[in-house]
Amino acid sequence: MYAVSARFTNAGAKRVVPDTGINLRNRTPRRDRIIEISRKWAAENEARIRREKLERELVAQEKAKWDAQQANDKLVARVGDKPADIIRRTAEKHNVLVSDILGDVRTSDVCRARQEAIAAVYTTCRMFDGRLYTLGEVGRVFGRDHTTILYSLRKLGIQINRKPGYMNWLDSPRDGIGN
Repeated sequence: MYAVSARFTNAGAKRVVPDTGINLRNRTPRRDRIIEISRKWAAENEARIRREKLERELVAQEKAKWDAQQANDKLVARVGDKPADIIRRTAEKHNVLVSDILGDVRTSDVCRARQEAIAAVYTTCRMFDGRLYTLGEVGRVFGRDHTTILYSLRKLGIQINRKPGYMNWLDSPRDGIGN
């Protein structure tokens, strides 16, 4: 611990007085006061640093809770949900009617909600036998053709899972066919 004094120095430089706990030479009330102020400042500074660190940690925890809650609120679908529940939550999230999502309304907000609902149903809903819905089955839920479902999924950037080996004949060499 050091006590700092700027008296009797050249060009305003600070003189450091070591506080070793023993009597300092020429001990005066002024030096004692400087040492006392120095100790008080150090204790206050340490307390301030601890308080700021604690505040930063609390803010980070609150932000993490908030982010987790927001992410959970944004989830429209959870694995195992029924298509009707997903459509209802999507309608609530986008502030549109379920009948608009299932109907022929083509405004941008309804289309966006419909595409999100289609994607959620396609990626999370399972049939009674445990398999995911096909494009045709999702289309029947929404009263649309499977190509409309395909368009919605592609527009949102969702990969369409195909069976292994499906349409591989297009990639294979055409030995003697049409040559």
